[in-house]
Amino acid sequence: MNNEIKGKIIKIEDVQEFSGGFKKRTVVIDDGDQWPNPVPVEFVKEKADDFNGQVGDVIRCDLNIRGREWNDRYFVNVQCWRWEIEKGGDNVDVDPAPEPSPSTAQDDEEMPF
Repeated sequence: MNNEIKGKIIKIEDVQEFSGGFKKRTVVIDDGDQWPNPVPVEFVKEKADDFNGQVGDVIRCDLNIRGREWNDRYFVNVQCWRWEIEKGGDNVDVDPAPEPSPSTAQDDEEMPF
C-alpha cells in the first residue's frame, strides 16, 4: 500500500529530543481539501534534522502509518520517510480559488439595466 500526502506546510514544530537520542519534528500539512484537514506528520531520527522546509512550501511526503496500543488505548503516528519540497508552492496550486461565475465576471457597463 502506497501512502502519501501532498499539501501546504502550515506549521513546523521544533525538534524534540527524547532519552536514548531519539528525535522527532512534527510538520502540519494542509492537503487543500474542501474541508480543513491539517495532518501532523512526524520526521523522526536523522530526518528531524534533515528537514529543510518552510511554512508556505508545498510538500509531497511518502508515509508510514504506525499504530500501537497502550493501556487499552490506541494511537496512530504518521511518519514521513521521503519527501519533496516545492518552495513557496511554485508550480502547484493546492487550494485553487474558485472560478468566477459568468454573472459576476461581467463589467457593470455590460449590464443590460
